[in-house]
Amino acid sequence: MRVIDSSSLAKFTLKEPSWELVRNVLSERCISIELSVKEVVNSIWKRALMHELTLERARQTLARFLSERPFEITEQGELYEEAFKIALKTKSTIYDSLYVELARRKSLVLVTSDRVQARVAKETGVETLFIE
Repeated sequence: MRVIDSSSLAKFTLKEPSWELVRNVLSERCISIELSVKEVVNSIWKRALMHELTLERARQTLARFLSERPFEITEQGELYEEAFKIALKTKSTIYDSLYVELARRKSLVLVTSDRVQARVAKETGVETLFIE
């Protein structure tokens, strides 16, 4: 099992370069936080707004993501205190720090496509799989 963040989930959902690598990771069972759903949906919305996806394609992508959701969601409420400490220590966002704290707490590898988050994870002692 691995922790997967929204940057990699968005890469997979939107079929961005290297999305197949994310698909392979997802086939091995991943967990994430509720925030990831919101962030991926926001990525779809942004692509539609920027006319990179038609409205119909965006709706189809959203429906597929919500119905297939190839990862488990875990409670994030218990992560806030430690994630806040990580954010302050590393000068990163609380959003990124929540994923890092989940991986740290469960002793799991963090899968990310976000360079800053990968740096923060490494600074925190969390093993990271960076998918560019």
